[in-house]
Amino acid sequence: MIRINTTPNSNDLLRYASYIVINKYKEKKGKPPSGLYFNKIMSLCHRNLLEKDIDIGLPHYWYRYGDQVHKRGMPTNLVWQHESPLKTTVEWRYEEPDFFRHDAYDIIEEIVIDLTNKYSDKRKQLVQKVYEYAPFDFQRGILDLRGVVYGWKNALNWDSKNYKLISKGVILDSLSHFPDKEFPELKQQYRLFKKVVDILLEKEDWGFKIFEEAYINFWFWFCYHLRLKKGASENIPKKTIAYWESKLDFENVRYKKIMGDLIIQASKKYPKIIKDKQLAKEYRWRTKDLKETYKLIDEFEFSKDFEEYCS
Repeated sequence: MIRINTTPNSNDLLRYASYIVINKYKEKKGKPPSGLYFNKIMSLCHRNLLEKDIDIGLPHYWYRYGDQVHKRGMPTNLVWQHESPLKTTVEWRYEEPDFFRHDAYDIIEEIVIDLTNKYSDKRKQLVQKVYEYAPFDFQRGILDLRGVVYGWKNALNWDSKNYKLISKGVILDSLSHFPDKEFPELKQQYRLFKKVVDILLEKEDWGFKIFEEAYINFWFWFCYHLRLKKGASENIPKKTIAYWESKLDFENVRYKKIMGDLIIQASKKYPKIIKDKQLAKEYRWRTKDLKETYKLIDEFEFSKDFEEYCS
């Protein structure tokens, strides 16, 4: 059914843009797009349309893997199929969106066709293009760092010493762009994380897996704060923002414990870790915290066994 509307609203345009991104990809590839592709093409489509004074009101924010849509704010016809922990596809279900006679729809289609032709077979280039719009250089540095980690995982002949020589410069450069002025609340933990990395990089057998865990956990924690910063989200409901804010205290404590565990783990092989005063302080805090936790567990188990014995 074709309806005439001379002034389509952003909801109509968002529905059409979402539908046409999926439809054009399916026409070209014969299957629905991945979640990564859909997120990134929607991001670029939104930015290109804004340059033409067309706002589709895309609800999106920067998070762990770049700019992504806020699913609850997207059209209900979108279905996210989680095929595995690392693979998601996006489909449009049920009725097609209504097509309005308005120039905005033609412009959306033109932009999506152009983006589809450019990036349907070029995931890496697509991600890099989206990251050009990242609000902080640190995000682009982490993208480079992620390439180092993936390179290690895909290496056919892994050699720790040689790989460190190749990747050390990328690692140090990637971590040098931390925006401490914009994230003063994270400055202390960043310095601790960076000290761990620096000490690991001094060693020939440098504990790449510990480094990987440290970097991933720091990055994920950083992203809880990132999405709340100015310029890192758009068209997100106030209730969602409030919910994200409410999770920060929990995530801060959780990250502090994870980092403490990694310091303990690293100290077994690299004792120099706890010669640093600040790292030693975290080591002692986490060690004490674990002892208290185990004590509570033991007391709980004893209490439970005693109740069962008495019943």
